Amino acid sequence: MPFPAMVPAKGRNVNNLIVCGPSGKKEEEIANKECAIVEAVMPSVEGIGNHKPAKKEIWICGNSVISVSKMRAKSTSHWFLLGFPPSTTNVYWYGNPTLMWDDLLPLLHEIYHCRSYPSIILIHLGENDLLIDSRCSLVPRMQNDLGILRRALPDVVIIWSSLLPLHFWTSSEKLQGMESERNNVNCKMAKYCNETGICYLSHKLITAEKKPLFMPDNTLSSAGADIFVRDLVEVLKPYHVCNEF
Repeated sequence: MPFPAMVPAKGRNVNNLIVCGPSGKKEEEIANKECAIVEAVMPSVEGIGNHKPAKKEIWICGNSVISVSKMRAKSTSHWFLLGFPPSTTNVYWYGNPTLMWDDLLPLLHEIYHCRSYPSIILIHLGENDLLIDSRCSLVPRMQNDLGILRRALPDVVIIWSSLLPLHFWTSSEKLQGMESERNNVNCKMAKYCNETGICYLSHKLITAEKKPLFMPDNTLSSAGADIFVRDLVEVLKPYHVCNEF
């Protein structure tokens, strides 16, 4: 059975948390779109195509934070595999500086076709969206898509990595508001993750005031990426100690 096609990300409005418009029609459109995305993420038949391998598979997906951290992690094999032995685990890093939240489900659909079935998916994404969207728009979309992923892959550990600050957010009164928005997003997402069984990863040591952690273009510096990778290793420790994933 072929893997179902993914609903295009651009222009989609999959959000069953906020419903507006004429009664009935909007709800039906939303339900149909969610159904299509669930089909695209779900494996079609157990044991056919991307079946569960002997080695555990971990996907690390996100924006420039992931691409910079991947480069730093490459400096040591232990970091690149996030503390897991190479004999038992494959770690796949995908970082794209321009990645937006609505690109996430189509990206996972593509990765599914070229990788083995995942045991853990770690997602760091959303800072780019926060620069153009308010938290009122971003949070429901995040929660909706993570909910779809949770229902489609109930046996996969999903980790949502909290949004990081950008140090230029403190340079003006307007941009200081972005830091408040980021904190609000993280707070709402922490509550959502706790309620739905998704793991929430915070980065308390990475703050906007610590300028050495950032490059002039606002990507993480080597020092910032080192802290981020250590956070990944720490949150994954329960899984490589107990091997229960």
